[in-house]
Amino acid sequence: ATVQTHYVRNSRFGRRNAEGVSLQFCSKELRQRIAGKFYVEIDIKSSHPTMLRTRLARLGKRIKLLDEWVEDKEACAERIAAETALTHGVRPPAAAVKDVILAAINGASVEKWVSSKWGIPHAPLTLARFARYLATVRANAHIWFPEIWSDVDAKRSDSRTGLGKVEKRKANSASIRPRASLGKVEKSGARKRPRRRQPTTAKLQNRQKGSKYATAKLALNIVELRQLHRSTPPS
Repeated sequence: ATVQTHYVRNSRFGRRNAEGVSLQFCSKELRQRIAGKFYVEIDIKSSHPTMLRTRLARLGKRIKLLDEWVEDKEACAERIAAETALTHGVRPPAAAVKDVILAAINGASVEKWVSSKWGIPHAPLTLARFARYLATVRANAHIWFPEIWSDVDAKRSDSRTGLGKVEKRKANSASIRPRASLGKVEKSGARKRPRRRQPTTAKLQNRQKGSKYATAKLALNIVELRQLHRSTPPS
């Protein structure tokens, strides 16, 4: 039996996602159990920090923590954990530090993250400074990375400002900067625009069901293939 998978990409800068049956959305443990003997998993070390660091370097800009993270991720995570233990009496494991760094790069709030997951009132100085630098990057993304910004903005609204394509064009012409740079998008005498609605819970559940169905179907195909192989006499 052969399982053929097609991959599609919604933008020139996005990842390719599988349609239908695929190992892509399975956990690492499940992939190993189903097809560990038939495939090799290749992973790029610190891919997101490396890509962001490279993009900033092309503009002559840098974030010190990104440099340190890409050069020696383990040592950097240990330093942040030690700083947190010294200032807050809680030492997060290295894996937890890696999670918050990646989450911050992808837009999560560092303060909310450490408060909910580490149980501390505010982020240690290194992480707080890193969050401020990332806020500056997001605030200037439409200027520093216009080709990426225009491609992404053409397909979806900016969830941080709540402005759609038409509204954002008007906002830029009126010199209104994105929310990340000022904390609030304000204009004297202007009405507040309503936030765009996010995907409903039903849609998210349907996506999860589709992924689970594809995983179950693939597992069934593998089991049938193994049974067929065992029942076929050698030639």
